[in-house]
Amino acid sequence: MKTFKPLLMLLTVWCLVSCTNNTEMLTEIRPDGSSIRLFSGSADSAFMTGDSASLARRFPVTVDSSWQVIWTYNSGEPNTLYPLSPRQYDSILSTYNPGEDPQKSDIGINRKRHSAFDVVITKKYRSVEEMSRNFRFGASHPWSRVKSTCSLEKRFGWFYTWYHFREVYPRIPTVHTLPIEDFMTDEQARFWFTGTPNLAQGMNGMEMREFVGELEDKYNDWLYKSLWSAHYDAMLEQYNRISNPPVSRDSLATLRDALYSLGLKLSEDEDKSDPKVDMQLVLNHYFKTRVFSELWVEDDWMDSVQDTFEEQDVIYMADKTFTYKLIMPGKITKSEGAVNHGDTLSWALTSVRMIPGDYVLEAHSKKANLWAFVVTGVVLIVAAASFLYRPRAGR
Repeated sequence: MKTFKPLLMLLTVWCLVSCTNNTEMLTEIRPDGSSIRLFSGSADSAFMTGDSASLARRFPVTVDSSWQVIWTYNSGEPNTLYPLSPRQYDSILSTYNPGEDPQKSDIGINRKRHSAFDVVITKKYRSVEEMSRNFRFGASHPWSRVKSTCSLEKRFGWFYTWYHFREVYPRIPTVHTLPIEDFMTDEQARFWFTGTPNLAQGMNGMEMREFVGELEDKYNDWLYKSLWSAHYDAMLEQYNRISNPPVSRDSLATLRDALYSLGLKLSEDEDKSDPKVDMQLVLNHYFKTRVFSELWVEDDWMDSVQDTFEEQDVIYMADKTFTYKLIMPGKITKSEGAVNHGDTLSWALTSVRMIPGDYVLEAHSKKANLWAFVVTGVVLIVAAASFLYRPRAGR
């Protein structure tokens, strides 16, 4: 007898799995409104010699001629020569690894062992609007269907120029889920999935633990009940396979919530945060029959629900995550949900954060107009000098 427990176990390890495939993505906004997007990582011989499969695998974008590749080997000097020929690659290995036979690399011995290449790929855009139009994740990347939009507001003041950058990753619709608003408020959902707004601000450790525990109960209730509902819909579609059903299909449909509550009570573990609801057991118990077991003789319909759930975008994308970093002109004045590392802001960018709604990364900054201070100073000095050294009227 199958339950929908495997789906829940999948979501339990969601974040643990995704942490192993993190990529650093940096966006830099220049004072003139232009922008740079940068990815960093390590590379092996296949990437360094321009192998197309490795190009698609190493970075989340299509590395074409519009991207500049900058690499170092064993923390050496930066180099922009790319791709390397096999002879150039062997020469680098010989230089940094004296005593090894570079000819062995011709059959892949040294090349498979040496992967100490640190690589940065960078692309310049004339404006943030151009970046918004043209930036795409690679076609083979799990995030290929995600299209973010960027905007930059630049406001000139005499002494300062003010910047407001915003990048929006759209909400990812989830499959087989009930509206989460039926289980928690919009603010609670956004806090649970994204960390903002910070509803735990001002709480001590004990208060925070209790508050987050209550949110976890609501989240579990949403998830378990959603999966029950999805399987229940699939079961109703199989209704005609039941011989001598004890209830009409319409009446059975109205019992969805009541049977879910019964399932919680009948589960081996009555802890609501970890129920093992067995739909076949619940149906047979409630109607005091065994005819519903006929639906589980061939239960491909349950597998279909599970497959659809596992193949949806939000789970497919979960294996790839980003540490999104942002550099703004001047001094950061405002941001939300970011960790501030000096002049660099950092967010975690994951598919889970796009479940409750659009995931917005934004920051405000101001940059001093030094020339304005100089001009103002000169004007003040001239004005003061004119006042102090005015020629006196003749007697």
